[in-house]
Amino acid sequence: MGRRTTQAMNTPLRIIRLPILAMILLLVGGTAGYINIQGWPVLDSVYMAVLALSTVGFGEVHPLSPSGRMFTIFLIIIGVMIIAWAVRNIVEVSLSEDTRRQLRWRRVGARVRKMTDHFIVCGYGRMGRQIAIEFRRRNAPHVVIEANPDTVRQVEEEGSLCLAGDATEEELLRQAGVERAKGLVTVVSTDAANLFITLSAKQMNPNLFVVARCAEESNADKMRRAGADRVMSPYVMGGRRMAAALLNPTVVEFIDTIMHSEEIDLEIAEYLVPPGCALCGTTIATSKIHKDTGAFVIAVKTASGRFVPTPSGDTPIEGGSTIVAVGTPGQLDGLRKMVAG
Repeated sequence: MGRRTTQAMNTPLRIIRLPILAMILLLVGGTAGYINIQGWPVLDSVYMAVLALSTVGFGEVHPLSPSGRMFTIFLIIIGVMIIAWAVRNIVEVSLSEDTRRQLRWRRVGARVRKMTDHFIVCGYGRMGRQIAIEFRRRNAPHVVIEANPDTVRQVEEEGSLCLAGDATEEELLRQAGVERAKGLVTVVSTDAANLFITLSAKQMNPNLFVVARCAEESNADKMRRAGADRVMSPYVMGGRRMAAALLNPTVVEFIDTIMHSEEIDLEIAEYLVPPGCALCGTTIATSKIHKDTGAFVIAVKTASGRFVPTPSGDTPIEGGSTIVAVGTPGQLDGLRKMVAG
């Protein structure tokens, strides 16, 4: 989680370690004192030092000389002070925000290490929050990386896993499981940071699907060269969407309803056709997708990357192509099983 996170995690241990070390040194000093002052054997000296420090009130091992009694009084007073110091520090550490944060990091880290084919959201600003909301709505496994401590608490309260730190740090991306992830979206505040995150993530996992936010259109080509599969400008997207809402309000409303509404049981999904699948070599008509599942194929993306919108019944289905279909969750689940089978 970076150097700052490691230091924060070490602070509670250091607070407890100091009084424990002081107790050990005092025990060693007490043992040496009884050996030198009383001339006792090592075992008797250790036993007497423990009795003095613990203040349990057992009798003396051997009669004490005046010097030995003064030494014992000194040992008891110092021991009580150190024990009180240790108890105070332990209580302080137990109730501290650092300790609670450390426990949260460990729980989150343990859950993230078990995740595969998940999504990583870098940044939890206005866009990152909406992305996480959509992931939660669709039960998509994901983890958020956020640097602001106050925002980290917000992420956790809203129900997403969150790693605290700077997403530009490769170690933090590794802890988020970037090598096992299915996709990453980077929507931090600056294009430079989004570019760096994209470059680092693609180097760590070349198969990762990366979507990057770009505030300045002039930086879009740089992000694509860095490896971003999709580069999106909120201003361009927002402008196009607002224009579409004026020109085709019903179409926009329909798409919003399909993609985001929970009131209508209809969804759009995509399915990659693996080579060797039973659908390979068929056509839209001969595959009987609609007849067997009820889902409608509304587009096909060929293995070469060419889109075929509103495909006819003669449109071939090949390995490596992607089917875009619309239907109810049950119908789409049937199509998913057909593709997988």
